[in-house]
Amino acid sequence: MSEPVIHISDLTCTYGRAVILSGVSLTIGKGEICAIIGKSGCGKTTLLKNMLGLVDYQIGSVKLLGCEVCDREAVEKEGIFKRMGVLFQRGALLNSLPVVENAALPLEMHTKKKRSEIYAIAREKLEQVGMAHASHKLPSELSGGMLKRAALARAMALDPEVLFCDEPSAGLDPVTTRSLDLLLLKIRKETGVSIVVVTHDIASIERIADRVVMLDKGTVAFNGSTAEARSAALPALKDFFS
Repeated sequence: MSEPVIHISDLTCTYGRAVILSGVSLTIGKGEICAIIGKSGCGKTTLLKNMLGLVDYQIGSVKLLGCEVCDREAVEKEGIFKRMGVLFQRGALLNSLPVVENAALPLEMHTKKKRSEIYAIAREKLEQVGMAHASHKLPSELSGGMLKRAALARAMALDPEVLFCDEPSAGLDPVTTRSLDLLLLKIRKETGVSIVVVTHDIASIERIADRVVMLDKGTVAFNGSTAEARSAALPALKDFFS
């Protein structure tokens, strides 16, 4: 069996005296789509930040692509953060740059490719997400769904092995959400990328997730398939899916 792309063991994370995550263990395999769910304040965002190396954890282990995230020297040597992509909740595109320049940014920052090659790749990624026609537009000229697609093109610019999505359906209507979900499934099929999604959208979870992980008060309350989550007797899950 191949090594998991993410392996979290007995993770504890605190902010001051407040314990946000306690004894969290989780493994995510290659090509898997894992949905992280739970009530507001349960620790989802903190868990995501730990996976991304944005906060330091006090106890336990977080390995991304086989490398301990808190080992900055090893992370830099292995180029770990260049091997992952992030789709932010609000897109986080730079408003002063056209879509194609936003998509090109990771390539400009992290590769030594020629400008012509960089922009050819950026246009290819925009084509992949159905945004080639809007490559010249500014983010302010895009709808919510188009913003997410453009941001997804940027997140995939370096052909990441792991894609993190923070509330990708936030602010989108059900039709646009379904379209984005199908796009994520298409990208997974084409690239084999593993996807971690923090979401509250039940329809989206049932469309794309291979596995559901529910956090409750900073601990893992459930870890199983979507079908198992639907039929579980756990009150928190029953409340969530109802």
